[in-house]
Amino acid sequence: MRRPVDRPALEQCPLCRFPVRKVISKVNTPRIAKPLSVSDAKSAGFTVLERRDQGVYEKL
Repeated sequence: MRRPVDRPALEQCPLCRFPVRKVISKVNTPRIAKPLSVSDAKSAGFTVLERRDQGVYEKL
């Protein structure tokens, strides 16, 4: 069962009445080891722009 961290820990399970303990795990975030290439970004559905002049961008 997931509960917010700021809520007090449950002493027992509300369903089965067995003792429980609070476990805090790290957040699962994707890790990217290298920057995405232009082709990777395009295949992921992003529009890739390159700056050509002051305020002017060109689609790659």
